[in-house]
Amino acid sequence: MPSGVYKRTEEHKRKLGRIMSSILSGRTMPEEQKIQIRNTLLGRKFTAERKANMSKAMKGIKRSKKFKDWLSMYMSGSNHWNWQGGKSYEIYPLGWNRTYKEQIRRRDEYKCVRCQVPEVEMREKLSVHHIDLNKQNISSDNLISICRSCHTKLHREIKRKLVVQDISFYGDSLKW
Repeated sequence: MPSGVYKRTEEHKRKLGRIMSSILSGRTMPEEQKIQIRNTLLGRKFTAERKANMSKAMKGIKRSKKFKDWLSMYMSGSNHWNWQGGKSYEIYPLGWNRTYKEQIRRRDEYKCVRCQVPEVEMREKLSVHHIDLNKQNISSDNLISICRSCHTKLHREIKRKLVVQDISFYGDSLKW
C-alpha cells in the first residue's frame, strides 16, 4: 500500500498506544519481538535523503540526565559494541618510544605510505601503524607511517576483513 494513503482505525491507534506506553513506561519488550525488529532492520541501507531526514528529526532533542547516565554506562567498557577485551591497555615493549616512532617517520620520508601526503601538510604527526596489529612486534619491517585519516580507514577495512595485509615495505609493493 502506498505510503500516506492508509488511515489508521481507532483500534489500530489503541494498539499502537498500548505498545508505546509499555515501551515508555519501562516494561521490557519480549525477546522474540526484539529479534523480529532486529532482523527487519539488519542490513538495511538508507538513502541520503532518508539519512538527512533522520538527522533533522534528532536535532534539538534534549536528553534527560537519567538517559545520559544510562547511555554512559551502556556504552562503556565491556558493554560497548566495539569492546575488544581491554586490548588498548596492552603495554608496549621497552623500545617503543617517541624517538623510535620518529625514526620510522624519517624512514618513510615524513609521508603517509597510503596517500603520500607529507606530514607538513597535516595538523598533526603521522601515526605509526603495526602491520601485523601486534603491539609487541616493534620490528621496523612491521611499522609504517600513516596519516590519521588513512589509519582510521585502514582499521575499518581490516575490521570488515576487506583488506588482506600483504605489505612488503622494502619491496615497494604496498597492497591495500
